[in-house]
Order: sequence, then structure tokens, then C-alpha cells
Amino acid sequence: MKHMLCLTLLLTAVYGIAQEKETISIPQYVNYKYCKPKVYEAAKELVLNELVKNDPKYTLVAESFIIGPILWERLDSLEPIHEIEGGKVTFHVDKKKYNGKYIQSDADGKLIWDQIRSEFNNVPMRLRKPTYSELEYYWAVISFDIVEPLIIAEAGTRKYILDLNPKTYCLEWLDQVPTSINAFLKGLN
Repeated sequence: MKHMLCLTLLLTAVYGIAQEKETISIPQYVNYKYCKPKVYEAAKELVLNELVKNDPKYTLVAESFIIGPILWERLDSLEPIHEIEGGKVTFHVDKKKYNGKYIQSDADGKLIWDQIRSEFNNVPMRLRKPTYSELEYYWAVISFDIVEPLIIAEAGTRKYILDLNPKTYCLEWLDQVPTSINAFLKGLN
């Protein structure tokens, strides 16, 4: 009995060590906290299911989340998204101001998510961790530490930032990576 318990503990320890987290290159000034690999993989699985299934459960869509400036600039011109009331957000990034949106209802969240889902139809898709330059952009516009799961969802030429709550797996932040991160960051100075 003792041997079985020791073997079980040893296998559990080895399995835990073998399941290493995927590390990324992080700018020195960015506060980034990794989550456990199983949390990250569960989040990726949920995002994948919510993007490609014909009948989404909208489990990612919390009652409230923020839409960042790059994505909101594009979505704000679309009907009926333009009609979403309230939740106006202004991001102050260095000396510039950018508009965003604070989504405050399930119905509005589903409207946004349906638009994002439509942009994944019939295009190559990939879910991954952020690159160094994507972290530079995200860090420039947010005012909080980054805690995984932070997922970049690529849909053709567009890249989306999905920042999920590690406990609820609900969206806290949704944005689009600028086409030229360097141009965006240089424009701040």
C-alpha cells in the first residue's frame, strides 16, 4: 500500500513537471503573470468552441467587458453595434486619446461576439500567446497588470486580443491588434 502511494505521488510530481508552461518574450516593463498550463489550454478550447461552433453558448461573454480602441474604431461604424448605448470609454495613451467601449449587457456582448465570430468564417484561424510587440501595444493602452489567459486569435489578416478572467473564463478585454504596432507606438511620441 505504501509503495502504491509513493508511486502515485511520484507520477503526479513527474506529470506536473512535464506539463511546463509555454513561456514568451515579455518586455521588461510589462507586468505579466502566467497561469497554469491547464488553465490556458482550457481557455483556448473554450475560445475555439465559441468561435467556430454553429450554436455558441456565449460563455465567454460576461455581463461587462471592455472593447479596446483599435477594435472599437472599426466596430463603431457597423449597424447595429453603433446603436449600443452608454459605456463610452476614452483611453489616454501618452498625449493621445482613443475611444473604446464598455459593454454592459449580455445582449450587447452577444451582438459584439456574433460580429467577431462572423469574421472567423472561412478564414485561416490560429489561437496563440501574444508576441513581444503585441504585448507592447496592449501594455500601452491598459492600466492593469496582465494575467493569463491572454489569447491572440488570428482570423486571416486580423489579430484579436482576448483577455479572459482566469477563474470565470469570461472576457474582460477584447481588442484588435493594430496592423502596424510600430507605427501605433511611434505615433504616441
